[in-house]
Amino acid sequence: MRRQLKFYRLAGFLLLLACGRSASAQYPAGSPGQYPGAGGPPPVQRTNAIVYDGGPGVSGLQPLPAPQGPPGGGTGPQPGFLPWPKVSPFENRFEQTWNNRGLWMNEINNEPREYFLDLQAMFARMRQPENSTVGELTVDGVLVPPLNGTNFFPTNAGFAFRHDLSSVGMDVRWGYRDPGIDAGLEVGGFWISDVSEKYSKGDNPTDPQDITLLSDTHGIPVNDGQGGSTIPFDRVFQLYYSQEAFGAHVVLSQSPIYRKSWLKLRTMYGLKYMHIREKFGFYGADSALDYVFGDDGRPDPATVNDLGLDPYSSTLEMRTSTHLVGPQIGLAYETGGKILKISGRSLFSLMANHEKLELNGDDFGDGFSGLINQARDNRFYREEENTHVSPAFTQEFHADMNLIHLLPLINRIRYLENSVVRLSYVYNIVGSVARPASSVVYNGLPLFPEISTSHSSWGFSSMNLGFHSSW
Repeated sequence: MRRQLKFYRLAGFLLLLACGRSASAQYPAGSPGQYPGAGGPPPVQRTNAIVYDGGPGVSGLQPLPAPQGPPGGGTGPQPGFLPWPKVSPFENRFEQTWNNRGLWMNEINNEPREYFLDLQAMFARMRQPENSTVGELTVDGVLVPPLNGTNFFPTNAGFAFRHDLSSVGMDVRWGYRDPGIDAGLEVGGFWISDVSEKYSKGDNPTDPQDITLLSDTHGIPVNDGQGGSTIPFDRVFQLYYSQEAFGAHVVLSQSPIYRKSWLKLRTMYGLKYMHIREKFGFYGADSALDYVFGDDGRPDPATVNDLGLDPYSSTLEMRTSTHLVGPQIGLAYETGGKILKISGRSLFSLMANHEKLELNGDDFGDGFSGLINQARDNRFYREEENTHVSPAFTQEFHADMNLIHLLPLINRIRYLENSVVRLSYVYNIVGSVARPASSVVYNGLPLFPEISTSHSSWGFSSMNLGFHSSW
């Protein structure tokens, strides 16, 4: 037997009419008490719309009148129905829909922009001077011999400063991240304080002709225009070297190009600036006595001959100032969670390099030549500037550890509530940088030293410790 379903359809429709109630999403301008009936406003009015209104005294389908304009005449919606900021279809700060291997994915994020600040102390090691001889070993292809063939051998800057120079500094970074697109901006800078080292040999006696304190230190072979000679320094021979560096950067991090639950990869690009200061210098002094060394390494008193020359000292100093600026691009990566998060970045740069080299000194020559005396001004100054392109590379690793709550007193600081302890390793290297120790042409009186720019790589590595705060 076939059943007829028409009655059931009609009964359901009548039940729907009997249970109807008025509903409104938002009051128009004014207060709810201005509208009669159930205490709420009439439904939203739309032109040519037919909606059901189940208010008191009204039943069935009622056509609604055309919308009224704003107060004072004109066209458009009433003030209470303006799409922004009252009613807007764009309810989420960020919403994205994409297709992943045939499956449609949707991500909604209403988190506000997240700002951060990094403050870290740097414990850096900067690259030592180049392995270059202090002096001219050959002149016109002929070897310049040590004095007497056995004394006052030259030394090497790489030997005198055989270790990288250690220093301290500060690394500061500020920026923000948009959680919706998982991208942001970082502005930062670093400073490594000036550090110097000295290499010294000899007793530097108060009495410049006290033969009991004179010794075979080092000599400097020079080109004197007469085939070359070695300048002896029996009182003291000193080399000193110093470095300082600082820089700044701006980088934009993009949305991840690869994202898994345990790993994110993203591209970065921006602008980088660095400034490097280096100084290499020499000071030497000699008694101007003629003698032969004995077995104890001191002058043999029986061989000392006073030639009537004044004791003399010589100085030389080379300073370099390097400014580098250029774009950088690279890859950033991160993994981990709230307790421990590991992140890093690898950035390549091609930087414009402007260098200034300054060379100065006094009485740089052999005192036995008679050219060093009070009546002769032997001071000299040379300057040179050049600009070229230098490549650069930066590698960073950061470990963010949620340990603030375990640190006494520090965990009571209000501003560190949303902070983590950050341990970092940073490595920077720049190619084709003017180095002072290898950029000197060692000419001796009556000639003067000159600049011959020598380029090589310079860099530093640093272990950093500090805080990473976000809000």
